[in-house]
Amino acid sequence: MHKNTTVWVLRYRPQKPHPQYPKSLLERMIDFMNVNWANVFDWMILLKCFVTGGVICIIGQILIDKTKLTPAKILVIFVTAGAILGGLRYLPICS
Repeated sequence: MHKNTTVWVLRYRPQKPHPQYPKSLLERMIDFMNVNWANVFDWMILLKCFVTGGVICIIGQILIDKTKLTPAKILVIFVTAGAILGGLRYLPICS
Protein backbone atom coordinates (compact mmCIF):
# COMPACT_ATOMS: atom_id res chain seq x y z
CA MET A 1 0.00 0.00 0.00
CA HIS A 2 1.25 3.48 -0.83
CA LYS A 3 1.90 6.03 1.91
CA ASN A 4 -0.60 8.57 0.55
CA THR A 5 -3.48 6.11 0.09
CA THR A 6 -6.58 6.83 2.16
CA VAL A 7 -8.51 3.81 3.40
CA TRP A 8 -12.24 4.30 3.79
CA VAL A 9 -13.88 2.10 6.39
CA LEU A 10 -17.63 1.71 6.50
CA ARG A 11 -18.85 1.48 10.05
CA TYR A 12 -22.20 0.19 11.19
CA ARG A 13 -24.23 2.87 12.89
CA PRO A 14 -27.45 1.76 14.59
CA GLN A 15 -30.34 3.77 13.20
CA LYS A 16 -32.70 5.57 15.52
CA PRO A 17 -36.41 5.03 14.91
CA HIS A 18 -37.91 7.72 12.71
CA PRO A 19 -39.93 10.13 14.91
CA GLN A 20 -42.80 10.19 12.41
CA TYR A 21 -43.34 6.41 12.52
CA PRO A 22 -43.22 5.19 16.10
CA LYS A 23 -46.13 2.84 15.28
CA SER A 24 -45.88 -0.84 14.56
CA LEU A 25 -46.33 -2.22 11.07
CA LEU A 26 -49.85 -3.39 11.83
CA GLU A 27 -50.87 0.06 13.07
CA ARG A 28 -49.44 1.68 9.94
CA MET A 29 -51.34 -0.80 7.74
CA ILE A 30 -54.60 -0.01 9.56
CA ASP A 31 -53.99 3.73 9.08
CA PHE A 32 -53.35 3.09 5.37
CA MET A 33 -56.65 1.23 5.01
CA ASN A 34 -58.60 3.99 6.78
CA VAL A 35 -57.64 6.65 4.21
CA ASN A 36 -60.60 8.16 2.37
CA TRP A 37 -59.39 7.28 -1.14
CA ALA A 38 -62.23 9.20 -2.83
CA ASN A 39 -60.58 12.47 -1.77
CA VAL A 40 -57.03 11.43 -2.63
CA PHE A 41 -57.33 11.49 -6.42
CA ASP A 42 -58.25 14.33 -8.74
CA TRP A 43 -61.01 12.52 -10.60
CA MET A 44 -61.26 15.01 -13.47
CA ILE A 45 -57.61 14.43 -14.42
CA LEU A 46 -58.19 10.67 -14.31
CA LEU A 47 -61.28 11.06 -16.52
CA LYS A 48 -59.34 13.22 -19.01
CA CYS A 49 -56.57 10.63 -19.16
CA PHE A 50 -59.08 7.82 -19.67
CA VAL A 51 -60.83 9.67 -22.51
CA THR A 52 -57.50 10.64 -24.12
CA GLY A 53 -56.32 7.03 -23.99
CA GLY A 54 -59.59 5.92 -25.57
CA VAL A 55 -59.20 8.44 -28.39
CA ILE A 56 -55.64 7.24 -29.04
CA CYS A 57 -56.91 3.64 -29.18
CA ILE A 58 -59.68 4.62 -31.60
CA ILE A 59 -57.16 6.36 -33.87
CA GLY A 60 -54.90 3.30 -33.75
CA GLN A 61 -57.78 0.95 -34.58
CA ILE A 62 -58.86 3.12 -37.51
CA LEU A 63 -55.28 3.12 -38.82
CA ILE A 64 -55.13 -0.68 -38.54
CA ASP A 65 -58.48 -1.14 -40.30
CA LYS A 66 -58.16 1.44 -43.09
CA THR A 67 -54.44 1.29 -43.95
CA LYS A 68 -51.88 -1.41 -44.58
CA LEU A 69 -49.80 -0.26 -41.61
CA THR A 70 -48.87 -2.98 -39.15
CA PRO A 71 -49.50 -2.48 -35.42
CA ALA A 72 -45.73 -2.23 -34.88
CA LYS A 73 -45.45 0.66 -37.34
CA ILE A 74 -48.42 2.41 -35.74
CA LEU A 75 -46.76 2.00 -32.35
CA VAL A 76 -43.58 3.58 -33.69
CA ILE A 77 -45.61 6.47 -35.11
CA PHE A 78 -47.33 7.05 -31.76
CA VAL A 79 -44.10 6.85 -29.77
CA THR A 80 -42.30 9.19 -32.18
CA ALA A 81 -45.18 11.67 -32.10
CA GLY A 82 -45.20 11.52 -28.29
CA ALA A 83 -41.46 12.10 -28.12
CA ILE A 84 -41.70 15.08 -30.47
CA LEU A 85 -44.65 16.61 -28.60
CA GLY A 86 -42.89 15.99 -25.28
CA GLY A 87 -39.75 17.65 -26.59
CA LEU A 88 -41.82 20.67 -27.57
CA ARG A 89 -43.36 20.67 -24.07
CA TYR A 90 -46.85 20.21 -25.49
CA LEU A 91 -48.83 18.68 -22.63
CA PRO A 92 -52.50 19.63 -23.07
CA ILE A 93 -53.80 17.31 -20.33
CA CYS A 94 -51.47 18.59 -17.64
CA SER A 95 -52.18 22.26 -18.23
